[in-house]
Amino acid sequence: MVATAQIPDYGSERGGPRPVGGSRKGSPRPHQSRTHKQNRLLHAALNDIADQLAWPPETGELHDAVWWKRRITLQWLIETGETPELVESLDGLQFALLLPHTSDLTTKQCAALNEWLFVFGHQHGVTFKKIEA
Repeated sequence: MVATAQIPDYGSERGGPRPVGGSRKGSPRPHQSRTHKQNRLLHAALNDIADQLAWPPETGELHDAVWWKRRITLQWLIETGETPELVESLDGLQFALLLPHTSDLTTKQCAALNEWLFVFGHQHGVTFKKIEA
């Protein structure tokens, strides 16, 4: 049996939000997706975190921006009360947690994620570079 919990506001690049089960319809997006400026800000901040913050802190191990993007998105979802989608493999032997693509976030969601990311970074001593508009 496939266990799913769907985040209702995440649209897909091909249409509106995905209903439970992940199928897509050809309807238009109900909300404006993140802006290019938000995307640049998100990725620049992720790179700053990746360059400066070891995780777990006591290990001294640095990770790339993709590693951080997945974990920050997951933690942001958890702390905002959202539930990522949990899916079972077709053979029923493995499970995976599916996170929304940041490209599917609305402007409001991306702003909230960016705000969460900056607070997290500041709490852990990350110095963020200035991003040009």
